[in-house]
Amino acid sequence: MLRGIAVLAATLAALVLWDRTLSERHAVEREESGRIRKLIEDELREELVVAGIRVQTSVGEDFLYARSRGVWRLVEPPVGTYARESVLLSLVESLIEAEGVVLTDDKLRSKSYGFGSDIAIRVTLHGTQLRKAEDEDVLFCVDLGYPIPATQGAYVRPLGTHEVWAIDRNPRTALTRDPGSSFPPMLDPYVIPGSAGAVYGGFERISITRAGGESFALERQARTPQAEGEADHEWVLVGQDGSREVGHEIPTTGYSLFLRRIHYDRIIGPADLDPDVAGSPSVRIALVPLRGEPFELLIGSPTRSGGRTLVNTGTGTAFGVSQEVFDLLVPTTGSFSELEEGNPWHEYIQVNPLAGMDPLLTPMETRDE
Repeated sequence: MLRGIAVLAATLAALVLWDRTLSERHAVEREESGRIRKLIEDELREELVVAGIRVQTSVGEDFLYARSRGVWRLVEPPVGTYARESVLLSLVESLIEAEGVVLTDDKLRSKSYGFGSDIAIRVTLHGTQLRKAEDEDVLFCVDLGYPIPATQGAYVRPLGTHEVWAIDRNPRTALTRDPGSSFPPMLDPYVIPGSAGAVYGGFERISITRAGGESFALERQARTPQAEGEADHEWVLVGQDGSREVGHEIPTTGYSLFLRRIHYDRIIGPADLDPDVAGSPSVRIALVPLRGEPFELLIGSPTRSGGRTLVNTGTGTAFGVSQEVFDLLVPTTGSFSELEEGNPWHEYIQVNPLAGMDPLLTPMETRDE
């Protein structure tokens, strides 16, 4: 009898000790989960050199951006279109600088934070061995759940864990696309990318050559004398016969700015590019920038859809543009000799020519793959 009571007492004591130990462990876990800390540990952050970014959506989209020869491009799908470096780096910064707390590590609760839903996005940061390492040199990978509007943050879940974090940044902001857009996120929207436009600083000469049609050029020259409030330069219209006359300031300026704001409506990969566009274009626009190497915009014949295919030889990229854009790209000399009513480039001289263009300096270290 006494022996049975002793065994029971020992068992109860053990249960009490186990319960106390378990309670203390849970208390530590609660304290740890409620502690604000960096999403990416300091040791990794200090050594992080990002050369590639993969974005995967829940609907099967898979986009890989890589830095090559100092420029960020979309390389998967293999179209080579320039990315908006400032937007792309803001995505990286939103992860590297993020702080937050772990809300739960319960896998069953993850869906309530947006994981496993049709809005989930996975972002992977790759290092400089992206193309060489078997694991593609993965530095960090995270799933993005719902945004948190009240704090301008988001729920995220690092790959390989069930931990759901609430962080003080929203990486989704950089991945926002226009409703109904079929384009990947973070792409530069212009035929002449904004980062390149900032480097060029404008154009010194613009030559338009039509196959079997009118050809002419616009040449930039210093304005002398320069009256107060006037631009320091003017554009000279050079005819096919060599004639020269100063063009009207408004349309010539509008056209030169428009060239840095040509929106495309299709991206054309190398496999889908008609070789005749580069081999025998219907229009050739030769551009000599104020800084950098000359390049050309080669424009093909009308497509079945009614638009045109355009190749930028400076970036090695090809696009589809609408007939309306083509008409703005290939004007007649009469468009510049006098100010016509309804000047088609009016809207392009009402904006800052560098608006939307990426800065030349980047806020964090990146390196070519």
